[in-house]
Amino acid sequence: MITIANSESTTTEYVELNLSWTENGATKTGTVSLELYPNDAPAHAENFKQLVVQGKYDGTQFHRVIDDFMIQGGDFTNGDGTGGHAVIWDGYCNGQAMENSADCAATGWTLGDEADNGLLHEVCTISMAKTNSPHTGGSQFF
Repeated sequence: MITIANSESTTTEYVELNLSWTENGATKTGTVSLELYPNDAPAHAENFKQLVVQGKYDGTQFHRVIDDFMIQGGDFTNGDGTGGHAVIWDGYCNGQAMENSADCAATGWTLGDEADNGLLHEVCTISMAKTNSPHTGGSQFF
């Protein structure tokens, strides 16, 4: 589900992820609502929204869980943290600037960094996971 709320100064988009997990042998379910900021991180917000809309996250797992710190997921290709990629073209192929998407296999599509926007990594904040190299975000998040 995607909800879009607009005001004069900001556009905020919400996506919902339906989750299921096993706890003490019982399957539990819940919904997480995530607020995206397309004015501050337009490519990342659009890419995340499209990953949800296209069902890329359906059936994936949080492959990295660190108690009292973070969870990481979004590897829709391998499921283990070694895969995933962007689903929109943002001008980067495996972190390298490239003019034409036709010169890069879709599995190499990555996003330009949008971290210099004033937003902080705080509790309950979603962020794009990437390698140590610039412009390597794709589909994984924490």
